[in-house]
Amino acid sequence: MNRTKGLVCSILNEDGSKNKNKKLFFFEIDNHDIALIDSILELYQKYELSVVYHKTGKGVHFLSPTLIDLNMWKIIHKELLHINFKCP
Repeated sequence: MNRTKGLVCSILNEDGSKNKNKKLFFFEIDNHDIALIDSILELYQKYELSVVYHKTGKGVHFLSPTLIDLNMWKIIHKELLHINFKCP
């Protein structure tokens, strides 16, 4: 059974240690711009990631329950860095 820890949903090994090669993809923005939300959702679709998203008081959180490796995480993250370089 995989467990998660932390905002960026790191995957834990059976012994509770962090699995450095497996991740769930989390992203957030601090506004409610529909065009921006759509462009982020298109990116999740491009990489065939399921995604759950919800509005927060300041913006939107996006989380994919699809397990990916660290290299894929870095590729996707690089495409979104210009939107929110502080996340995660």
